[in-house]
Amino acid sequence: MLVKDIMTTEVVSFRADDSLASAAKTFIDIKISGGPVVDEEGHVIGIISETDLMKFVEYHKDVGTELLSLIPWAGTQLALQKDFKEMDKRLHEIREVRVKDRMTKGAITIHPEDDVSRAAEAMVLRKVNHIPVVDAEGKLIGIVARADIIRAVVKEGA
Repeated sequence: MLVKDIMTTEVVSFRADDSLASAAKTFIDIKISGGPVVDEEGHVIGIISETDLMKFVEYHKDVGTELLSLIPWAGTQLALQKDFKEMDKRLHEIREVRVKDRMTKGAITIHPEDDVSRAAEAMVLRKVNHIPVVDAEGKLIGIVARADIIRAVVKEGA
C-alpha cells in the first residue's frame, strides 16, 4: 500500500511568522496535535506540535516545590504568587513568540509513492505522530498520521 492511498490531502499548515497563540488556538479549534510549517512557496520547513508549545509554557523547574506551594501550611503565598506571575508572563509571551522560534526544524517528509511501511518505520524511529507528504519539489501535498497507518493495517487485514 502506498502513502498516497492513506494520506490526508486537506492539511492544516502554519507559517513561520504565525504566533504560538494562533497555532495553539488552531490546535484546540480543530482538534489536531500539530502540523507542518511551510514557506511562501509551500515547502515544508518544520513542524509545530503540542510538544513544542508545552516546552514553551512549562514554567516550573521543581514539581515538588509547586505541589508544596499549593498546601497552605507547607508553602508560602509568596511562592505561589511568584508561580502565577511567571505563568502569566509566559501566557503573554506566547502571543509575541513566532512559530519559527519554537518549531522543530528539519522535519522528516515522505513522498506519495513511498510504501506505507516506510512511513510507519519513520514514525517509530523518529518518535513522531505525523509526517508531511511532499511532491518532488518538496511542496506540501498531504500528511500521514499514525491513525491513518493503523486504519490501513486494519483495513488490509480485514
